[in-house]
Amino acid sequence: MKETIKDFFGYFKPIFENTQYRFNNPLGYAFAFSWILFNWKAVYYFFFSDEKAADKIVYLQSMYVSDDSIIYTYLLVLPLLSSVAYIILAPIISNLATMTWSFFDKSFTGIRLWFVENIPFMSRAEQTGNPP
Repeated sequence: MKETIKDFFGYFKPIFENTQYRFNNPLGYAFAFSWILFNWKAVYYFFFSDEKAADKIVYLQSMYVSDDSIIYTYLLVLPLLSSVAYIILAPIISNLATMTWSFFDKSFTGIRLWFVENIPFMSRAEQTGNPP
């Protein structure tokens, strides 16, 4: 039985490996995530509707097919543009945040050190163990 299951899934191994390769790059993840965001109504309807499969297909076709032509705006164009924008802008925003943090950290290091050196948190008597 175990060998039969291995043989059955062995036929699908190239498909799984190809899918894994496609999604192991940032564009694949970004595209999948943005596609789900742009098509959330279809995904929700497909997974959580109690209707029959044929009715689901008819409904989804009505969403994306108009006059025998596929509407590519929500299926391909917008998810692809948002994926590319994410891949370009995410490192820029991350670097800006790091630069801002570094700037403020360097700017306030002197002030922090001045407070540590000049403002006693304990009196001399408390430091020596002889409270007043």
